[in-house]
Amino acid sequence: MRSGGGEGRLAVEHTHRWAVVMNCTSRCSVRAATGWSLAGAVHTVRMLGAVGVALLCTEAFAQFDPARVYQQSAAVLARYHDPAHFTTSYDLSDKRVSMGGLAPDIGRNIAGIENSISYLLEARGVGIGRQSFGRRVHSLWVAAVGVLETTARNAPDVVRTVNAARAAASASPAASDSLSVVTYRPRSTRQVLQMLDPKTGLLQSIEVDWEDSLTPETVLTRPRAAGYLIPAAHSPIAQRLAQAGVEMHRLTVAATIEVDTYQVTDKRVGPVNLEGHPAVRVQAESMRRPVRFAAGSFWVPMGQPAANLAAVALEPESASSFVSYDILPVDIKGATLRGGSSSEVPVYRALAPISVPREVFSIRDR
Repeated sequence: MRSGGGEGRLAVEHTHRWAVVMNCTSRCSVRAATGWSLAGAVHTVRMLGAVGVALLCTEAFAQFDPARVYQQSAAVLARYHDPAHFTTSYDLSDKRVSMGGLAPDIGRNIAGIENSISYLLEARGVGIGRQSFGRRVHSLWVAAVGVLETTARNAPDVVRTVNAARAAASASPAASDSLSVVTYRPRSTRQVLQMLDPKTGLLQSIEVDWEDSLTPETVLTRPRAAGYLIPAAHSPIAQRLAQAGVEMHRLTVAATIEVDTYQVTDKRVGPVNLEGHPAVRVQAESMRRPVRFAAGSFWVPMGQPAANLAAVALEPESASSFVSYDILPVDIKGATLRGGSSSEVPVYRALAPISVPREVFSIRDR
């Protein structure tokens, strides 16, 4: 069981006879391993600081001492602690160790972009079929219950934290005061991990190549837009955004607005399709000029809780944008147009609020 990204984390690691389920706070993950076993099934113990622990055993339900469980759990957590969830490549020649992925459209990450607290729970089991199936399913059940119960106990703090994050996203700072991070990558560094020697079973400290997702490197930034404009002819894009909870407005009159336009200077199509669409990666250059927008065009204000979600979908270089999924087909500047695709991305950035009459758009207005 694992989680990744910058949200709160929940991790489970198990030996042959038991597992420790840990519900951890943000940027925290615990991995445990030990040789001792415990005669019992499931027992939720007290909070260990920020960590809620439950012991899951594969044996039949039996009597055991909760105090002993707590003491042994604390000893395990004190001895075996790594900084975060991590994985390795299926390519055995690749020795890098990576934290959770940064792709915006991963479920745990998109929830964070929407200013929510999210957990990804995954049971280990790649390549082992139904081995220990009951234990793995029950591990997920225990973990899910732990998340829900911890959330319920801390409901006021959760609501206050989420509301504060959404209010901050809605503040709509001036473009000159803020940047939108469009593309980024994990930071390559070195990290010491606690590992068990497969021959001796002894714990060792090993330094590894580490892909750090909590302190990523920025690749491309742009001044934060006051909002985005989408021509009326691309209403399916507006409908997708509205369905995702993005606040949308529709212009009631035609208007000429000074905006930043995108011209595609490079385009690469990957070999793997994404949900039925080609995997597209582009580079674009921006140019400021006045553009005429017809009545019925769409305005996406960035002063809203879903502002970051809108930017992820509309900035063309974003790994999860409509361009990257080929939902907005584009071509390279100067190339012979194919299939009606243009090198100009039909998404326009306004760096200042617009004063054009408009009305709120909802998916019921299709």
